Amino acid sequence: MDNLLTFRVLCLLSFIAPSVIAIMLWFLWSRPETKRKHQQVIDLADETISELREKENLRQDEIMTHEHEWGNQLCLTLINRQIYLGMTTIQVILAWGKPQSIDQHEITNSEERIRWVYGERWNKPSYVYFINGKVSKIKRLA
Repeated sequence: MDNLLTFRVLCLLSFIAPSVIAIMLWFLWSRPETKRKHQQVIDLADETISELREKENLRQDEIMTHEHEWGNQLCLTLINRQIYLGMTTIQVILAWGKPQSIDQHEITNSEERIRWVYGERWNKPSYVYFINGKVSKIKRLA
């Protein structure tokens, strides 16, 4: 039975006997091919979670390699994905990742100004402003 036909049958049966729907759903979900598909989805999710955990462990390890120069407190701040004024571009990347875009870049005789964008413009992005490679302003649109 294809999905559309199954849906129509279930809709008709819902007026007659709700318990029949439960039996049909149990039958459909207990079929071996359905179980295989569900297991494939579960396996894929497990692999994705494992990959994300591995990436996060690598990020934290990278941060902790700088502990002797940045100090333990700053490293813990970066691990917790927090940023503040005065941080370097590398520290921001370790905390928040690479920006989605860099939409302002201005160089004068005395300074370099850059604005990084995190998130999509239509979905309340965050902006990180740098002057000479240090965070000068953080703007989060709410």
